[in-house]
Amino acid sequence: MNLYKAVMALTLFFIVFIEAGTIVTAQSQVFAGILSPVMRLLLPILIALLLGSSLLILFRCLDKMGKKGLWIYTGILFVILLVGFGVILSNFLPFSSTDAYNMQDMAMYLAKTGEKPISDTAPHASYFGMFSNNYFLTVIFAKFINMLSRAGITEVQFALLALSVAGMIIATIFLYLTGIRIGGLKGGAKILTLCVLNPIYYILPMWIYTCSFSIPFTAAVIYFGVRLLKEESWKDRVISAILFAVFGITGYYIRPTVMIPMIAFVFCYILDQLIGKKKIKESIQSFGIVLLIGIVVSHGISGLNQSYFETVSAQNYPITHWLMMASHGDGEHNKEDYAYTHQFRTKEEKTQATVDRMIKNYKSYSFSELMAFEQKKLMVSWCYADGGDLIEKISQDQKNTPLYTWILGSRFDLFREYCYGFRISNMAFLCLALWRLLKRKKEDILQVFWAVSILGGILFYCIWEIKSSYGMPFVMLFLLLGMAGIDESKEKLFQKRDEKYAYKCGWTELVLLVCVICICLVSGEQMRKSKIPVYQWSVHCINGTSAKKMEDVGKTVHINQKFEALHSFNRIGLIVSAGDRAKEFNDILQVQLTDEKGNRIYRGKIQADKVGEHGSVILKFPKVTPTKENKDYHLRIWNKKPHKGKLRVWYRKEFYMHSYKGKLEVDGRNHFENLYLQVYKETKEPWCDKKQMLVIAGIFLLWTAIVLVIIPKKRCNENVERGER
Repeated sequence: MNLYKAVMALTLFFIVFIEAGTIVTAQSQVFAGILSPVMRLLLPILIALLLGSSLLILFRCLDKMGKKGLWIYTGILFVILLVGFGVILSNFLPFSSTDAYNMQDMAMYLAKTGEKPISDTAPHASYFGMFSNNYFLTVIFAKFINMLSRAGITEVQFALLALSVAGMIIATIFLYLTGIRIGGLKGGAKILTLCVLNPIYYILPMWIYTCSFSIPFTAAVIYFGVRLLKEESWKDRVISAILFAVFGITGYYIRPTVMIPMIAFVFCYILDQLIGKKKIKESIQSFGIVLLIGIVVSHGISGLNQSYFETVSAQNYPITHWLMMASHGDGEHNKEDYAYTHQFRTKEEKTQATVDRMIKNYKSYSFSELMAFEQKKLMVSWCYADGGDLIEKISQDQKNTPLYTWILGSRFDLFREYCYGFRISNMAFLCLALWRLLKRKKEDILQVFWAVSILGGILFYCIWEIKSSYGMPFVMLFLLLGMAGIDESKEKLFQKRDEKYAYKCGWTELVLLVCVICICLVSGEQMRKSKIPVYQWSVHCINGTSAKKMEDVGKTVHINQKFEALHSFNRIGLIVSAGDRAKEFNDILQVQLTDEKGNRIYRGKIQADKVGEHGSVILKFPKVTPTKENKDYHLRIWNKKPHKGKLRVWYRKEFYMHSYKGKLEVDGRNHFENLYLQVYKETKEPWCDKKQMLVIAGIFLLWTAIVLVIIPKKRCNENVERGER
């Protein structure tokens, strides 16, 4: 079919672009200023080649494995996955910011007050007035927090993180069941292998937001969609249709991108009908059940949302606002666009204004300018294999263990490099799978399902607001189609070779091993010689959009912020804004840091004329080491004489959940917020020492030896022993 070929060709075009863009992004973003440009290009490609080769070998072994071996292998993989998530839970406790924080804090408010519907004066009421997309998950969080309260559990942030991790485990189980459905125990083991090796799987749950919570629902839609495409039994088809609708519509109210694989399923179901594999009666029954259940579930969730937010929902921004925001600039979040939409009173006026501006934006492009604009959006949406802004979103951690430095902190480049290596390898196998789909005379409806779902996600973010973290829920589809590509590749790679190849095999391995040794030695030496700033955090506030300047102060300012520090520190960061008049008259704030006993640690001042555009102020002093008895500190900020202009310190917009333990007093009055504060120790250190360099190089060389020497050599010798000439 021409339509089928066109869809597969278009998907392949985009995946090739994403593959190239991922390599370019890896080269420009990871180990920047540490490795040379050549090493920054070679290292992710080396990891991709090693991963790809390892997967080909593993899949080959799985194909030869018996039922008992597959069960044991699967059990080991689930244990590894659970251990990985256990490490995350024991070493990280991220504190959310922006939208994710607003949701969690509102959920705390709903759970504590029981207010229903919320009043106009409720915390974050203006946020929920503008945005309706987070209503349902906020209500779920509120009910979950209520349940915790009844059980006597007070560690809400940890519980939410555990809930997010549980969602990822459930998503993995659905993917495993999908693998079994399409390839038996071997298929389940293969997709589970990719899940376990996928680094994003372990850090994505730390973003306690709709993006991560939508993943189990997307996985469920995929699984029950596969069942509907393949189910023969009437009873099983009905159950699958009901659950497909329940998970799909529920997931839609958590994050609308769950609808994309649902739409892809409809396309594939119709395609299956056109090529004569489905009976019309079966199709009508299935669609009827999905439609009926979908309407019921949608009505129920919509009613639940309104019972909490009906007082503010009339203020909601229309969908066209995000389409307008995505039509210019870089297609990302834009404060000016929010201000533009906000100036119109009614939803109808907002809709008309945003549609008009969106059309105007697109009309202003020439064809080449439009293509360049969409290219930039594709790069941001899909070419950041580490999630891009995802790492920043989850970096506001409250535990700050040694592992933090290697995953999210100063030395996170190696982890990010593995993320890029995995994505490059995965995309290469996707290209192979799509190429084979194009060449086949008969359609593989399941692979078409994965491909159309991916294409739908790509096209959606061509017209919608983008961030590099927004494409993460589609990782599962990458894995499924990538699995098909690995299966296709291994058949060609492990086909019979003649004795001539067996003779050359050793030389090939030797050359490749020498290349890997050179890459390891050169990059390792560059890492060892490069000095980087290393941060050990005690208080770590991020993202200035979650902060607000302190306006409720007069010309006389007296601020006292108490905070707890568990690690040594020699820096304190604040956000301060200075108006033109304050700069003109050089208004000054005095700053003093003391410990719990009143001993002065630091005394200095903040001058208005030295406050930069972004307002970041860093106080530097000799290292302070807390003890168990003396870990509380007081930061006092005041002015000696009244200010002529506005010199304002910023605070966190927090109500029920707080990013750090502290107490804020302003002019003698207690505030339930805390200052926007960063307390940390900064040192200059090599990216790694000699011992760490040898360990990293040793891992790469051992991995290379296994892939390039031991297993391929054994295969070549086996061919010779069998007399294959």
